[in-house]
Amino acid sequence: MTTFKITGLLAAFAGAGAIGLIAQAPPPTPGPPPQTAPGEEFTDEELLKTYGFFVAAQTGIAEMDLGEEEFEAFLDGFRHALESSEPPHDFDRVGPHLQAYLQEKQEAAGARAAEAGRAEAAEFFAELAERDGVESTPSGLHYEIIELGDGATPGPEDTVRIHYKGTLIDGQTFDSSYDRGEPADFPLTGVIPGMSEGLQLLPEGSEAILYIPSDLGYGNQGQASIPPGSTLIFEVEVIEVID
Repeated sequence: MTTFKITGLLAAFAGAGAIGLIAQAPPPTPGPPPQTAPGEEFTDEELLKTYGFFVAAQTGIAEMDLGEEEFEAFLDGFRHALESSEPPHDFDRVGPHLQAYLQEKQEAAGARAAEAGRAEAAEFFAELAERDGVESTPSGLHYEIIELGDGATPGPEDTVRIHYKGTLIDGQTFDSSYDRGEPADFPLTGVIPGMSEGLQLLPEGSEAILYIPSDLGYGNQGQASIPPGSTLIFEVEVIEVID
């Protein structure tokens, strides 16, 4: 799964002045030295290659889809940092241009991820349509009732107390009230459209699974650990409707 780090680079260049691209790691916790598996050894080159991988992953360079010349320019900047504490260009002058460049790269990466997510979603929803017990609405929301309650049904202006677990198509959990050990209250005017529509189908006491396409979720923007174009799957338990 693609995780977006370019946003972090944008934040780094939001102000003037030389700002480090790589955040310092927290100081190590005192304690015994790390244990190495018996008979397992790594060369310095192997360790540095692994370190280089993590540096690249944290900067989001893989998401930028750089051409050969662009990548060489990036490496030149990396080498420059090894030889000098001064940036190759004055930050006050180059900062706004670099921020615009990274913004453009972020939008392009988001568009690519969204396209891939929508292709995956098309296959997923085609299979879902054949599954017994799964219903759909004209908006594209799909839902599966596990247990239908007999309490009050929420309206579009209500607040609903629910337990829920949100996952992506690949099964990765991105949010869960169960993990936090307490339900959450959501005003239906302040949640994504697919969640608002789905909860209005569920009386108190209901349990269901909501399958929310990206158009009813976070669209091409994504959110935190949710990539652009993602289909969202929510297991929900409606506890109470709060007027």
